[in-house]
Amino acid sequence: MSDKYLLPCSCGQKIPVTKGQSGGQVACACGAMLDVPTLMELTALEPAEADNVSRDTSGRWGIRQRLILIGLIVFLMGLGPGVYVFGQRPAPPNQEIDPDRVQEQFDRLTPLGTWRVWHVFMETGLQRRTQNLNVAYEEALTTWWLRFGTSIAVAGVGLALVLVGVVVVPQSSAETGEASDNSAIDADAEDE
Repeated sequence: MSDKYLLPCSCGQKIPVTKGQSGGQVACACGAMLDVPTLMELTALEPAEADNVSRDTSGRWGIRQRLILIGLIVFLMGLGPGVYVFGQRPAPPNQEIDPDRVQEQFDRLTPLGTWRVWHVFMETGLQRRTQNLNVAYEEALTTWWLRFGTSIAVAGVGLALVLVGVVVVPQSSAETGEASDNSAIDADAEDE
C-alpha cells in the first residue's frame, strides 16, 4: 500500500500528499489551496507511482558525511603513530666524558682486560668512536624524521578530506530538510 496519493486540482495537476497531511491543506502550483481528505477518504484517491515517490534518504549518508568520516579515520591513523614516534625521538649521544666514571670502569678491569682495551685504542684511535656515535645518531635521526613526517603527512591528508567534506562539498537536500522530489514544482517547470 502506498504512503503517497495524488490529490487532483481543478487546474488538472495532481499533487502528491502523504497520510500525515490528511485533514490539512496543500498548495497547488496554480496557487489554489486544496483541502487534503481525511485518512479514510485519502485511500480512495489514486496512489502515487513508486517512481514519483521520493525515498526517504535522511537515514543514508551522502558523499559529504562519507568524506568527513574517512577523513577523520585517516587523520587518526596518522596522528596516533605520529604521537608515538614523536615520543621515540633519539637522544643525541653524550660526548662529554666523565673522568670519574672512566676511572671506575678501568678500576674494574683485569690486567688482561686493560691490555685488550689498550689494543683496541691503538688500532682504532680515540676519535673514531665519537665519529661512529655521530653517524649512528644521524642515521637514527633521519629514520625518525622519515617516520614522523610520514605520519604527519597521513594526518594532513585526513584533515584535508575532512575540510573538503565540510567546506567544499555542498549539503544535499536531504541534509538541509528540503524536499528532494516535489512533483508539483516539477510539473509546473515542465509546463513553462
